[in-house]
Amino acid sequence: MSNKFELEKRVTDAFLKSKGLAQYELIEPENDPPDVVAQIGDKLIGIEVTSIHSSKSQLILESNFNLIFSRAKELLNESGIDNLVIRIEPEKNIRLQREKCAKAIVNACTVNLNQIGFRRTELSKNPLPGIKKIVAFRTVEKGIIITFDSRSNLYGPLRSSRIESVIEGKINKLNKARQGAPKQHRFLNENWLLMTIAGTFYSNYAGVADDEILIRLENCYDRIFVYHERKGWIQQLNVVQNAV
Repeated sequence: MSNKFELEKRVTDAFLKSKGLAQYELIEPENDPPDVVAQIGDKLIGIEVTSIHSSKSQLILESNFNLIFSRAKELLNESGIDNLVIRIEPEKNIRLQREKCAKAIVNACTVNLNQIGFRRTELSKNPLPGIKKIVAFRTVEKGIIITFDSRSNLYGPLRSSRIESVIEGKINKLNKARQGAPKQHRFLNENWLLMTIAGTFYSNYAGVADDEILIRLENCYDRIFVYHERKGWIQQLNVVQNAV
């Protein structure tokens, strides 16, 4: 059983549970697509799992902040602080000075250490360019956790333009697979496309803007979903071929 299948199986399992389903079996298929075959009652459903990624600039910024978080954690451990959860609200479109940002996080924690309890405590606002807010709280278990503060920033609805190309790419992939292995695909009663949002700060979408998505290709999926794994919301899309 491959690591890839295990990951896709876990996501599919969480998705089906969020839909309120309890009785099903998840099977590793012989070929991809689909990624997972779900036996629900007397139906075999091929489920293709894919992620909706943030834009390149957002991914770069998130990667830079992860380096800042690692450095801040290192400095806090050196100072003897070992039981905090720290949430950072970043400022977008700013050229980051990593070492200064890491030290600003550490300074906010050390200066306000006696004020930090087991509830969220705001430590600093706009300490330097790149960071809007720093909040923290204590934990019983030892360890330093530094993440983005998703409470402070919720993206609006996910625009259809972000997912049209994903759907079209998966339609092409499924059509090609059906031609290459027609016998395998004849056993499937339905094909679903499951597009997941991982739920990091930069994928903190509130929903999908449009239930109806216009694409250039004929849709070969029986059902298409967008699923936010961390928040648990599911939105089924009506995908229509654009006649123009």
